[in-house]
Amino acid sequence: MIAELFAEWTAKPPNFKRLNQLTWEASLWLPADIVLELSKRLSNVTDTKDTKELLVDVRRYLTGETDAVEAQHIIHFQ
Repeated sequence: MIAELFAEWTAKPPNFKRLNQLTWEASLWLPADIVLELSKRLSNVTDTKDTKELLVDVRRYLTGETDAVEAQHIIHFQ
């Protein structure tokens, strides 16, 4: 779901209904620290984590462990 949220957000959709839904869903089930970082990222606040760093944070939250996957390992086609 977080991957879909970032994909939708970076596509700059003309209709924000799906983007709002994904953002609100993420705020319901992610822990507070990730929600706060997500809010800053989606608001384009300076000095915040980039999308790949947040994906790694969510990955670590979901798996409950820290592994070798880092932000630079996540592929992003522009």
